[in-house]
Amino acid sequence: MMASLRSGLEAWTWPALSAVLTVAATLIVFRVVLAITRRLIDAQRTPRMFLDAAATALGTFLGLLALNAVLQTASVDLPLLAEVKHVVTLGLIVSMTWVAVRCTSAIGDLIVHMNPAVEEKWQYARKLETRTRFHGRGLVVLIVVV
Repeated sequence: MMASLRSGLEAWTWPALSAVLTVAATLIVFRVVLAITRRLIDAQRTPRMFLDAAATALGTFLGLLALNAVLQTASVDLPLLAEVKHVVTLGLIVSMTWVAVRCTSAIGDLIVHMNPAVEEKWQYARKLETRTRFHGRGLVVLIVVV
C-alpha cells in the first residue's frame, strides 16, 4: 500500500511542479498586464469598468486555463489524472460563467453610470436603473442556467 502511494506521489512530482510554476507565471504576467492596463486607461472609461469588474474572475480563468494546458501534456499513466482533468475542466466552466456574470453586471453599472439622476430627470434615471437591474439579473440567471 505504501509503495503504491509512494510511486504515485513520485510520478506526480514533475507534473505538479511544472503546473505550479506555469500557473504562477501566468498569474504574475496577468497581474503585470492588469497593472499596466489600469495605469493607461482612465477609471471612467468603458473598457476599464469591464476590466475592473471581471479582473479576479479573469485571473482565475487564465490560471485554470494554464493548468489545463499543463495537464493536457502530462503523461497518461499518472494516477488520478483523468479525475484531476475533469475537476479542472469543471473549474474552467465555472470561471467562464463567473467572467460572463461579472461582465453582465458591468454592463448594468455602465448604463446606470451613463444616466445619472439629475434634478430634471431623476424619475427617468430611477426607472432606467430599475429596468437595467431587473434585466441584468435576468441575464445573469440565464447565463448561470446555460
